[in-house]
Amino acid sequence: MSGTEERRRAAAGLVWRITGHRADRVTVELEPSDGLDMFGPDAVEIEAAGGQLRLRGTSGVAVAVGLRHYLERACGVQVTWLDEPVPLPDRWPDLPPEHLAARFPVRYHLNFVTFAYSTVFWSWERWSREIDRMAMHGINAPLALTGHEAVWRAVLRDEGLGDDEIARYLGSAPYLPFLWMGCLEGWDRPLPDGWIEARERLGRQIVGRERELGMRPVLPGFAGHVPAALAGTRSPDEAQPAARLLSWEGFRTRQLPADHPTFARIARRLRAEQRRRFGGDHLYASDPFIEMVPPSGDAADLARLAERIVAGVTVDDPDAVWVLQAWPFHFQSEFWTPERVRAFLQAVPAERMLVLDLWAEHVPLWETTAGFLDRPWVWCVVHNFGQRSGLFGDVRAIVDRFVAARDGSAAGRLHGIGLAMEGLGTNPVVYDLATELAWHEPPEAVADWIAAWAARRYGTDDARVETAWRVLADTVYGQGRDVLGPSPVVRRPGLDDEATRGWAPDGDDLHLVQAWGLLAAAAGSVQHADPYERDLVDVAQQAITSIIGSHRRSITEEILRGERDEALAAGATLLELLGDLDDLLATRGEYLLGRWLAEARAWGPSPGDRLHLERSARRLLTVWGHPDTNLYDYAGRHWAGLVGTFYRPRYEVWMNWIRDGGSIADPASAVALDRRLASFEELWIRSGDPLPTAPRGSAVEVAARLFDRWVGPHVCPSTPEEHVR
Repeated sequence: MSGTEERRRAAAGLVWRITGHRADRVTVELEPSDGLDMFGPDAVEIEAAGGQLRLRGTSGVAVAVGLRHYLERACGVQVTWLDEPVPLPDRWPDLPPEHLAARFPVRYHLNFVTFAYSTVFWSWERWSREIDRMAMHGINAPLALTGHEAVWRAVLRDEGLGDDEIARYLGSAPYLPFLWMGCLEGWDRPLPDGWIEARERLGRQIVGRERELGMRPVLPGFAGHVPAALAGTRSPDEAQPAARLLSWEGFRTRQLPADHPTFARIARRLRAEQRRRFGGDHLYASDPFIEMVPPSGDAADLARLAERIVAGVTVDDPDAVWVLQAWPFHFQSEFWTPERVRAFLQAVPAERMLVLDLWAEHVPLWETTAGFLDRPWVWCVVHNFGQRSGLFGDVRAIVDRFVAARDGSAAGRLHGIGLAMEGLGTNPVVYDLATELAWHEPPEAVADWIAAWAARRYGTDDARVETAWRVLADTVYGQGRDVLGPSPVVRRPGLDDEATRGWAPDGDDLHLVQAWGLLAAAAGSVQHADPYERDLVDVAQQAITSIIGSHRRSITEEILRGERDEALAAGATLLELLGDLDDLLATRGEYLLGRWLAEARAWGPSPGDRLHLERSARRLLTVWGHPDTNLYDYAGRHWAGLVGTFYRPRYEVWMNWIRDGGSIADPASAVALDRRLASFEELWIRSGDPLPTAPRGSAVEVAARLFDRWVGPHVCPSTPEEHVR
């Protein structure tokens, strides 16, 4: 079978997975070539007539984009990033021939930490669906980390480390991506037996499917981070410079300097083991200082390290390209002066580097780093941190800042668009818009684009749906909403409530309630019930969370005034709200903590392993690490079970502290509160109580009941006309 026919069958397989038996009426053709160049063009021709759909593309990705385009433009079906059913027509409607071409050669996807916050416990079935979604949104350069621990174990064995020492270094499953970035090592209990072999098999399946569809997986490289046993001198005759200590959020790691002989040896071994297991597509991601201050500010030292990192991937791949996240240039901007940035980047030939402007929708670094000094770069959207819950995103800014980059001084080296969100499964309208920019002209009227997106998503032209989404476009997706403050639901109880005000600026309650009411009223008009109910729950939980925030602030204000009884009364209402929020979330399967924990347990071969994996999964979402980190609740999210068994009881601990006479004026009392909270958190992490894995109740009915219960007493459901545009 020719390479072209194999690729065609892979593309046809995707069409079948999305359309089922309707694939019998779809003709898939691929251009007769053995594959695309790494940065080659991608295009597709789409045509439908007489109930037959024809897709002719340059790759499986192009065919998938053509299918999505046809479903949206001809069938009125919105295909989002969410893992949800795709509604299909009974018969393919006609569509005159259309030609669609990618405007940029690189379409990057995923973040190192997405492999912790979202995909860590995914099965192949879940990954298969995600890869199809990637392809339909045009992704051709996905980050691929699954199974990398197998590579590292082999390398460390070659370096003389025993399996127990290796296991301690690797640590627990959710923290592996942070190990690959050099942020920490050996955190939490070691991996269960069989994990490494199973993940290696899964990793091969992932990159195999991605390559079949024409993607170029981005594999991890080596940036010098090593265990303690490899950080010192290996023999009395071999004088070596000492490894350097790095610090991140209370964790410490070791990094070999560029001129350390072990650096080159490990890089060579790592690439050999990686090639044997996962192959390679010339793209390698490596971050020596993702959020750490480099131990040396000497420009020559920084340049030597950059040279060494590239040498490590070109050792067996002369066409290798180092994919670098530019995040440190923002996160440690005081260190990364223009001189240091220049020395670091220009030490690498331009054709050997691809820079990811990671948070370009918020902090476009191409504007402040001399356009990345003539290196190819990718305009990326991070948007989500830790897979936190909440509707937000300045959609107008996404378009405007992308256009500024496309037309700006560094446009000549702009090679693509990327999505680098830390967590998946939130705010699909933001990511659908961002990927649209890689294939279509940016929309001039973003609110109109969003209204049309919602109409396709629900299969309705109901004016109430359009009005609701125009309200959302003007508020939670409006100007200045490119960062979301901490949710008062997940924020650890205390008196730092100024930090929760960023969740809902003044006036949001009014608009959220209007959108909630309009969506609820349109329930009978929608054809696509599942996405509609998902969004109804999202809008309702956002509004309820805003009300929770107001009660949390009331508790603080009453305590400061010495009104303990009033604080407890506000706390009682807050607890009722949290109970109702848990009921609302329980109507949706994707918002069940029980599913996350069941996925974690499924990777354990023994009862003890399953319990450990569940505890790690619980820890990541709550206290994250040890008490010296600033990561408490960083990955907190609105999930049924998490709200009902963790956040609500944790607030009860706060209420009991107030009831027992807790005083903010007494430092010892504040310490006592912290101890109570920490004790509850650790007991919850170790509880292991089973939680539901199936949704319960009707989202429409629960949302309507909660609207009637909470809207009237707290906010007016009507919105001034001038706020709807």
